[in-house]
Amino acid sequence: MTDAATLWLETRGSYLSPRELLAEALLLRGFHARIESGRLRVILDHPSDRAALKGILDLATDGRVLRPDGSESPGSGGGDAPEQGLEGGDPWLLAARSVIAVEHAGCAFLSTSEDSWSQFRTRGRWRPSPVVAEGKGLDLGVALLVRALCLLDCKVIQGCDGHLPGPDCEVDGEARIEFASPWDAILATTLVKVGGSGSPPHWQWAYRTLHVPHVAGCDAGGLARTLGDLQRVARALLEHPQLGMLRRARVRVLGENGAREPNPEAFRAALRRRMLSETTDA
Repeated sequence: MTDAATLWLETRGSYLSPRELLAEALLLRGFHARIESGRLRVILDHPSDRAALKGILDLATDGRVLRPDGSESPGSGGGDAPEQGLEGGDPWLLAARSVIAVEHAGCAFLSTSEDSWSQFRTRGRWRPSPVVAEGKGLDLGVALLVRALCLLDCKVIQGCDGHLPGPDCEVDGEARIEFASPWDAILATTLVKVGGSGSPPHWQWAYRTLHVPHVAGCDAGGLARTLGDLQRVARALLEHPQLGMLRRARVRVLGENGAREPNPEAFRAALRRRMLSETTDA
């Protein structure tokens, strides 16, 4: 997926500033980044985010250009203008390209499964996912959507771009996100439909898994289309003006259902009604 992400950045290079491109690269990596008043801001959703961000930026910039929080570019001599470095190119643009090229040691497992309604109903708020867990990072393509869904209390076991052609792996023509329970998958489906502007028609929501086939192929251009779909949905969720209301809808529906396990489709319909009601009335 790295080549696809590089193509993603290159196609935006003509109309985004280097600082905006760095924000794009961090979003692709799963960091909650945005540009505010011309400055790069990274929202640290998980306690490990600061260390993970510092590690990635240090690798991307050789530790010479950006502060660990990515907010300024003082260079080794201080001030707002970076000194010459990173082979003489624009440090923000080069850092953006390097951020997506940082490799990690495979897919991170974020949690264990829990199939029962009782476990889903009583666990309370789910924690945000880390970008790096147990030395492994979230896969580049699915990272931001995994993070967005976890922020909205969906428990995710793992996200994977799919094993692409290489010397040690077979071709697997899809990305996927695995949820801890079928109830988490229903919650995720409804969140994407109501708060994420809907999923593309070729996405397949199974019992506990979201399958995202690489319908345009596994070359850089085809994977960039998959990446674009995943980013569109994830960013729509993160930028939803009533993010808290979407989260509260789950709590309200759980309170209405009580301990008795509901029919899955009835639960899905109740979630959708409550999400629409909460976000419309806000």
